[in-house]
Amino acid sequence: MAFADFAIPEWIQRALRKAVSDRTLPHAYLFVGPDGVGKRATALTLAKALNCPAQYGDACGQCAVCLRIDRGLHPDIHLVEPQGQAIKIDQIRQLQDLLALQAYEGRMKVAILDDAGKLTIEAANSLLKILEEPPASTLFVLVCQNVGGLPATVVSRSQVLRFGVLPHDQIVALLRQHRRSQADAEQAASFSGGKPGKALVLELSAALEMRAHALHILAQAQASDTATLFGSAEQWAKRKGDHDFLFEMLLSLARELAVTRVGGDDRMLMHADLKSALSPLATSVPLATVCEVFDIIHTAQQAIVHNANPQLAFEVMLFNIGDTYERARRRGRQRNQYSPA
Repeated sequence: MAFADFAIPEWIQRALRKAVSDRTLPHAYLFVGPDGVGKRATALTLAKALNCPAQYGDACGQCAVCLRIDRGLHPDIHLVEPQGQAIKIDQIRQLQDLLALQAYEGRMKVAILDDAGKLTIEAANSLLKILEEPPASTLFVLVCQNVGGLPATVVSRSQVLRFGVLPHDQIVALLRQHRRSQADAEQAASFSGGKPGKALVLELSAALEMRAHALHILAQAQASDTATLFGSAEQWAKRKGDHDFLFEMLLSLARELAVTRVGGDDRMLMHADLKSALSPLATSVPLATVCEVFDIIHTAQQAIVHNANPQLAFEVMLFNIGDTYERARRRGRQRNQYSPA
């Protein structure tokens, strides 16, 4: 696939094509942006463009070189990923040994460090030494979500390209190119949050099912039935593989409640088709309550990420949401009671 086949900013496509064609590449690039916006795919396409024999300045995506890079089988393209929770110094030392060799068959060696923000301090220092005296005919591409996880010395030795989320219409157009129906493309684009990579791999039926579960959980929490909440917490605590997706949906729905509460434009909604179902949940309480619900969900999500007991985290979340709604309703009744007739 060529640069144009990815939904990435046009200026990044132009800059990379020009750097390849003019042979004005830096020693290292740093691709920064949220997950799902095409950073890793662009890094691999850059590696293909540098070595593709069929198309100068870009990748044809069809030749033996491009296909081997896609499959991770090219001897001059090295992909380094975290082992467990970190990229370790032994991985960087092994990479250094490989890069010290002459290119086996390609024009340039390319080292891609995916999730580079997870470099240990020792690994980052070891990498810095290589960047200060880079091997000949070698390009480094560091991929990370933000530069805060990297030492300033590493960042300063890299050319930073910032990737961002894309407008809804561009995501829809990309999905239509992949033969999605207009309706499915619209829905998947809404769920993607502007991230083309996420939109392409999204299973729409699974997303709709998870959204229904998330909406049901919010309704249960608002109703504050103790037995039901305990049962729901126990059920979801066991579904560890679904936690990330569930919290993503819960947070997006909480955001939607806030947008609905302030009367935001429908174009701001990720779940515009649920507006009639969300309106009663949003308008029954003040905006401050809706924002508090968002914070409660986010706190539970982070607790589970940091290895809290899942069932306890779900219980606390559900009961806190219920308590927040109940306090808001109580204040509303008091205002009505003491307001002049």
